[in-house]
Amino acid sequence: MRSISAILLGLSLALHSCAPDAPLVTDGAGTALPYNIVVASGIRDGYYLNAELALYPPNLIKGLHLQLSIQIATQPKLLEATWTLGAESGSITADWLGFFGGQGGPPIIAGRFVLHPGLANTATTFIVNLPKTEIKRQGGGF
Repeated sequence: MRSISAILLGLSLALHSCAPDAPLVTDGAGTALPYNIVVASGIRDGYYLNAELALYPPNLIKGLHLQLSIQIATQPKLLEATWTLGAESGSITADWLGFFGGQGGPPIIAGRFVLHPGLANTATTFIVNLPKTEIKRQGGGF
């Protein structure tokens, strides 16, 4: 029974992993945007993780900032999430979300996030294909 569970878990992770060549950020039309993760920090409090991701293009102008509130469970859940890019902002949904951290180590998250424009914005929708990313401690402890 244990080996079947391990196989199913491995299969699930394989199906939900971002393709190695998937761009980190794309616009709604699927055009890759040249962003890199500069900051991945947060605070874990029991079954909850509040994380901040800052993604910047090579010229370091106009960073894309994500604020994520995640409930850690067998199936992690994105409770609340927002994004900003200059004066533009909006909400975030997760097509899928993975939590890979353990009790003894730092939280690690991955997922495919859809960044929706706010009502007052004319911005496009963005997609963030987040590979497994370690969330560094911010303030308090994990």
